[in-house]
Amino acid sequence: MRTILITGISKGLGLKLADSFSIEDSNLVIGCSRTMTTELKNLMNTRNNIEWHQFDLADISKLENHLIKMIDGRQIHCVINNAAILYKSLLVKADVNQFKNMIDINLAAPMVVCKVAIENFLRWKTKGNILFYSSICAHMGFSGLSMIGATKGALESLSKNIAYEYGRKGIRSNVISIGLLDTGMSNTVNEKQYLDIINKSNIAQCADSDSVIELTKYLLSNNSMSVTGQVFHINCGIL
Repeated sequence: MRTILITGISKGLGLKLADSFSIEDSNLVIGCSRTMTTELKNLMNTRNNIEWHQFDLADISKLENHLIKMIDGRQIHCVINNAAILYKSLLVKADVNQFKNMIDINLAAPMVVCKVAIENFLRWKTKGNILFYSSICAHMGFSGLSMIGATKGALESLSKNIAYEYGRKGIRSNVISIGLLDTGMSNTVNEKQYLDIINKSNIAQCADSDSVIELTKYLLSNNSMSVTGQVFHINCGIL
């Protein structure tokens, strides 16, 4: 059985990932989030290969211990760093505590997740896979989104360095950079910005979450054994 660890599993893209991977009985999905949702509860009632753990990724001092208990000595094969929050503000008006919390969840927490995952890969001699989700904000400027863009840009750098440091151990790391996604992400920008992005898109629409999931599956499969240290863009052709 292949064990896939997913952060932020209770809603949005994380929930869709849990649904998609758990369709296959050969996958065990281990996920975490701060809260349980009705949608996740309903999904777990129909699948016996989803395991949910409740803790806050922002609690960095306790996160490593939470993750170790969550894994419980088992072999992990794939890690999807999905959980993230948005704090939208012009930098000069930003609340320092708010953007520090975003840095903890969007950047520090994935670093801890990767630390624990790589230790597990090395212990089990697993050719493990790590995947990050980045954002178009790391590649284009948007009013009020500079801070989330910075956290996502840092994740892209982290992924490339993990790919370099652990590639000889058979560990791969890649990034999918996503534009406005069809799971409610359009509320991250105002109407003018939304229309501007749609108009700049080659196919004039939001990014499709199914496209993200299918690329995720490919990058976590043996069909992509030669692919590592890369950033893939799903944004309907803006970049």
